[in-house]
Amino acid sequence: MQIYTSPDALNFTKLLDTGFGGPTGNLRDPSIMKHTDGNYYVVHTTPPAGTGCCGAESSFNVAKSSDLKSWASITQVQSGVAGVKNVWAPEWFKDSDGSIHVLVSVDQKTYRYEPTDGTFTKWGGGTWIGIGPDYIDTFMVKIGTTYHAFTKHETTTYIRHATSTSLDGPWTFTSTDENWAGWGNHKEAPSVIQLASGAWRIYMDAGSAGHEMYSDSADTFQTWTGVKGLPTVGANISHGTVIHGN
Repeated sequence: MQIYTSPDALNFTKLLDTGFGGPTGNLRDPSIMKHTDGNYYVVHTTPPAGTGCCGAESSFNVAKSSDLKSWASITQVQSGVAGVKNVWAPEWFKDSDGSIHVLVSVDQKTYRYEPTDGTFTKWGGGTWIGIGPDYIDTFMVKIGTTYHAFTKHETTTYIRHATSTSLDGPWTFTSTDENWAGWGNHKEAPSVIQLASGAWRIYMDAGSAGHEMYSDSADTFQTWTGVKGLPTVGANISHGTVIHGN
């Protein structure tokens, strides 16, 4: 796991290579959160050692750091889904009421998991939120009373946008056109932040076409700029998340 910093959410430089690979030494899809206790927490996919990308997984891992440099695994959260083959791309989501969730792609359906104590070492069972099957890498933001899900349609490889008034759906896709934003297909791993200007920026992984790319929206997801490679580091990193922090 590597950590980069940027003054403008665009031009990133490497802060450090943590050397952390999780309990299997094979870390993928990290999502980071700074909690109210001052610590940083990462959830990530844990393929079996030696399998590279996509060995069978039945759980996701939670790791903790006080300084971003030294990381330790604190628990593995079992999916609790019978016959599961893949547990991918856990993403932190903090709701407007302060509740903390992790959204996880479990065999191409999005489940939510919640900690049952303040240490993030104990977790409840998963709940399907109504996205999927055939969707992965769901990332969530909430604006007012509306939840916005950005999720990859696995078959067509487009990132789609859906809205709901409840975290558990039902969800309505904002367009029947899978290329609604003009990003093209073969994109995954969306991560969305709001910039200081009030505009929104989405990061996505284009794989062999350039890995980390970005696009901006000044009208709350209605229209987007053309997708571009992330300067300097875009071809060197894949499937991360970006947060405001210090």
